[in-house]
Amino acid sequence: PEDERAADANIVELYKRVADYLGNTAAICRDYYVHPAVPECYRQGTFFEICADVEGLPHDEWLDLDEQVALAVLSSNLNGNTG
Repeated sequence: PEDERAADANIVELYKRVADYLGNTAAICRDYYVHPAVPECYRQGTFFEICADVEGLPHDEWLDLDEQVALAVLSSNLNGNTG
């Protein structure tokens, strides 16, 4: 992201979109549905790198692309590679 203010605004928008999709509030989605690794990777500038890496992987018969990205973000966070 260009700066912290823009990153914060984009993350707020993320929670709003998830809330709209799930029919819930942004606060509930932030607290219970969106893993903290997702906005953290975005703030660190690694989220889109992770997405690009996953898109370059061979097709997985068990996970769709979104699930593969989620797994990669969580794995990156567990391995301490968020920044």
